[in-house]
Amino acid sequence: MKKILKHMNQVVTTLIIFFVAIIVIQFIDTAKVLEKDTLIKIVLLAVTFIGSFLLILFFQDKYINQPLIEIEDQVERIDFDKNPDFYIVIDKKSILNALVLKLNSILSKTNAMIREIYEDKEELQALNEELEASLGQLVAMEQEVTKQKVNFEALFRNSQNAIAMFDHVHNVMDCNKSFEMIFGYQLSEMLGKNLDSFVSVPEHIEDVEVLTKQIFDGKHITTEGVRYTKYGLPLEVSIQGVPMLIDGHIVGGYAIYSDISERKIKERHLAHISTHDYLTDLYNRTYFDNQLSKRYRDTKKPQGFIMMDINGLKLINDAFGHVVGDMVLVETANRIKEAVSSEEIVARLGSDEFGILVIDGNGSTVEEIAEKVKKQCSNMRLGEVEISISIGWSDFKQNETSERFIMRTAEDNMNRFKLMETPSVRGKAVYAIVNTLHEKNKREEEHSRRVGILSHQLGLCLGVSSRELNALKSMGLLHDIGKIAIEERILNKSERLTAEEYVEIKKHPEIGYRILSSVNELSEMAEYVLCHHEAWDGSGYPRGLKGEEIPYLSRIISITDAYDAMTSDRAYRKAMTKEAAQAELSRCSGSQFDPEIVSVFLNHIDRFNEI
Repeated sequence: MKKILKHMNQVVTTLIIFFVAIIVIQFIDTAKVLEKDTLIKIVLLAVTFIGSFLLILFFQDKYINQPLIEIEDQVERIDFDKNPDFYIVIDKKSILNALVLKLNSILSKTNAMIREIYEDKEELQALNEELEASLGQLVAMEQEVTKQKVNFEALFRNSQNAIAMFDHVHNVMDCNKSFEMIFGYQLSEMLGKNLDSFVSVPEHIEDVEVLTKQIFDGKHITTEGVRYTKYGLPLEVSIQGVPMLIDGHIVGGYAIYSDISERKIKERHLAHISTHDYLTDLYNRTYFDNQLSKRYRDTKKPQGFIMMDINGLKLINDAFGHVVGDMVLVETANRIKEAVSSEEIVARLGSDEFGILVIDGNGSTVEEIAEKVKKQCSNMRLGEVEISISIGWSDFKQNETSERFIMRTAEDNMNRFKLMETPSVRGKAVYAIVNTLHEKNKREEEHSRRVGILSHQLGLCLGVSSRELNALKSMGLLHDIGKIAIEERILNKSERLTAEEYVEIKKHPEIGYRILSSVNELSEMAEYVLCHHEAWDGSGYPRGLKGEEIPYLSRIISITDAYDAMTSDRAYRKAMTKEAAQAELSRCSGSQFDPEIVSVFLNHIDRFNEI
């Protein structure tokens, strides 16, 4: 503005000078011909014109140019950022005041618009920042969803669990390889068809449909059950049903199956062994006691309790080994089960004891069932050994307030029966064992017979009592009874025994002792048999007794046993001559054998050689 006004002043001044110059030139040219008054008027007119023009310039500069310059200076100071409330100020009397008012109005409106723009800009910036943040979240969400989708796809495809995906009407949409392997179906066979029709059978379809309904009710299902393969085979599985939700609406779901057949087998096995005896598969003592206590307290009590045990099982274990003893237990258990109905509770109560809880309503009395069991268990044999049981029972009565009293009554009855029958049974068993040993090894039978005769004759020479003579004869028959538990391979071995085999052979006195000591009337003889391999100097076995610590009859039979062994053929050597055997007895006199008994034996050797 200042430059424009300056140029305008310059132009006006130039025009004035130009007009003055023209007037002066004209005045000079016309002064010669014009009159004086006319010239004066022309000069005055020119001066008036020039003065008016200068006056106009003065007022223009004062009232127009200067205010315009002032307005321009203030306009240059307009800054909406630093001074948003700035307005142009001039003298209110100025002819440009209306213009200033208009400019200030424009400034006010402009300032308001700028403020709105700034506010909109801030809002836009905030919105832009929010949009950028939302975009970042969307990108992150998209990446997470993509990642989850990849992970889910990997889990779905590679899971060892069988997974089937179904739609809102339970039709199959997809399944993984594990499902195809476990159930035997291909996806192409099931696609678009109801899942339940593949994993169930018609008779159980309603149970499966109940779970399906629960899934579509929005429930997460976790259970176990039986599902069926393509080939109709039942499969025990854990089952998970997961509804698939989109915007709160169920659009399908997932059925997840895990094969738990092996675990269920183990669980059933553990449950079975917790209530059953491992050997006989009867119920065990814990289960039986629980059932007895529970049923006794019922309003409808069982009829009674039967108790039985196997006579001489320890003798059988000692003679034939625990494997054979276990076979006897199993056979007895099977016969007991055959004798009773499926309603009765049969248990193994101890090592050789069995119990039967007789349930009411089978139409038989407790005594009748006991007799039936006894009959069923008769005629059991182990080679020559007869196996028998002792049995007792008690009836449940209203005045009996303790189930323990009932068991004790049955046990007392059984023990009375055992007292009457067991001694004869065990005695028969011992001689049956001897017969079994002799059947296995004829050489042992001949050896035992000769030792019995030699011992009886030596006893006569020594002047022992008649009771001891009978014992010596029986000892000849029984002294090697413990060999029944030795392997036949070792007994009949044609080569010399190894150290390990000799250790086994040396066990037969102890085994014989256990067998004979189970029979009261043979308990004294058991001690003689135990010691018949002890040595006079203490180097014998099994206890290392010395001198007169060794029972007298044992010292006698050790000499006759050794002499017959030396003069008889063995699998691993030929018999020694009688002279050589006598020399060996003489050499071992005082070390292995009682010297006095050896002396008597050798002094009467002719009598013994005749046997």
